[in-house]
Amino acid sequence: MKRNTQFKIINGVFIVFLLSLAYLLFLKEGKPQAQQSKQKVLKTETDESIKQVSDDNDNEDTSLALGIVPSQSEKQADQNLKKPAFTAEQISKLNVFRELHSKVLLTKEEKNNLKQLISDKSFILEIGESYLKSSSTDFVDKLDLQTDINNYLLLALKDGDHETSRDMVKNIILDNQVEDPNRSLSERKVLAEEKAEIIFHALALYPDEFKFSKNDIPGPVTQKILENAKAIHKENEELSRAEFVKLSQK
Repeated sequence: MKRNTQFKIINGVFIVFLLSLAYLLFLKEGKPQAQQSKQKVLKTETDESIKQVSDDNDNEDTSLALGIVPSQSEKQADQNLKKPAFTAEQISKLNVFRELHSKVLLTKEEKNNLKQLISDKSFILEIGESYLKSSSTDFVDKLDLQTDINNYLLLALKDGDHETSRDMVKNIILDNQVEDPNRSLSERKVLAEEKAEIIFHALALYPDEFKFSKNDIPGPVTQKILENAKAIHKENEELSRAEFVKLSQK
């Protein structure tokens, strides 16, 4: 089994639900055809989530943040593309990480190289800051980049420089870009998916280290993603507990 499977949930349905929910929070009423299957499966949950957030935050900003109403500056934002957030050197290091992380058996030298990568405080800070500055355009033709960064930060959290990566993951979770109504819907979809994945796995690894007060949370989208991540983990625990009891009674 590959090493990168350690961050995947036993029941893959739950992570698909979480990521899809975060994605669907930003879709317009006229949804792309490619998303129709997700919409059918998750329609009830998504409609209820949007309704709850709208009821609790009945204002124009909330509606825009959830993608219920497109931002007035969406077209302009799409035209003002930023320079790539990730340097060639960063991507090169992430490629090395991906190769090492995907190997089943590592040599002693490879283990040392991987340990050095995930313990590199300066690179953790550097890649985290670039991650926060990134936009949807930074991931075009780099489909594995987002996954590589998530895996890198999470492995650093688990087996590398724990404190630095923990603080950087917290910064990503509490970043307010996904709540910004002046960003285009397409960019906020990417930001929501990034945040949903990092929240889900961080809570799975160290739930006690990722507790936030209401004042810390930047907006309703982040709040809803956190709530759903916690609910899914709780349901997983209950299912595992029930399965354990069932097996012990045999």
